[in-house]
Amino acid sequence: MTDLPPPGPPPWTPPPLPPITGRLGPPWERDGPWLTRFIETARDVLLDPVRAFSSMRREGGLQAPLAFAAIGVLVGALATALYDALLSGLVAGPAVPGFGALPMFGSGMGTMALLTVTSVLALLFLFIGAGIYHLLLMLFDGARQPFETTFRVVAYSSGSTAVLQAVPVCGAVIAAVWNVVATIIGLAQAQEIPLGKAAAAVLVPIAVCCFFMVALVLLFGLSLLALAGRG
Repeated sequence: MTDLPPPGPPPWTPPPLPPITGRLGPPWERDGPWLTRFIETARDVLLDPVRAFSSMRREGGLQAPLAFAAIGVLVGALATALYDALLSGLVAGPAVPGFGALPMFGSGMGTMALLTVTSVLALLFLFIGAGIYHLLLMLFDGARQPFETTFRVVAYSSGSTAVLQAVPVCGAVIAAVWNVVATIIGLAQAQEIPLGKAAAAVLVPIAVCCFFMVALVLLFGLSLLALAGRG
């Protein structure tokens, strides 16, 4: 019986790879069918905005987020127009004589024109809103990343939450509220700033708008009271 050689060192194995880090981007900016990518991105933003925006690319162009927002806004506008048309048909249809193909065609053309104008204005307000948020982030020392990062957050938040307008009755309210929440979380994750700074950048413009709206309503009411007193 021969003696076995002493055991040598175990065979060399490569060290484990480090975990994949970095921002891979939302599903919308990857390969695959556009509808699947849109649904997955909207789902992530609506259900888990922290994870969605912590993996969002900070740069990479405005085309992808702008296209995503355009689709979401169009879906929300179509849902709103559909509900309005159904409600108008139920209320005015039986009471208006001759409510037939021609009035419905005219109403449809008007609806399409309104959808076009609404969508264009909504996309325009994306840039305006992102610019206001980024300016306030700069004032609050929270703009760690460029304007493109802020715009990307606003676009993905708006495009995802606009789909909620398809919920009957209260969809517009839910969409507006969740858009604010998702934008705050998104700015905090993308700019890597405290949640308070992101909330201030988003809520200050809303508070200012509400203040002026209340002031206008009060001014209008006081004017009516003054006219009534004179009469």
